[in-house]
Amino acid sequence: MLISIDWMINHDAGNFGKAIHDSQEAIALDASNIKAYFRASKAAAKLAKWEDSLQFAVDGLKACPNTRDIIHQIDR
Repeated sequence: MLISIDWMINHDAGNFGKAIHDSQEAIALDASNIKAYFRASKAAAKLAKWEDSLQFAVDGLKACPNTRDIIHQIDR
């Protein structure tokens, strides 16, 4: 829960690198945390790290297939 709050604070403040790090910590704690993959993908896209953004989205799909939010992120 605290990692999610940290992510939101960092994302909203434009600290996208830290937001990615927070998401990676959340994924390490729970590999099925689809929100963490989505948030990492979103933050990476904000930094124009397109390959990283796509990889987070693909990894999220592998962890939780048929998740619409991740599929939508890939389509972007």
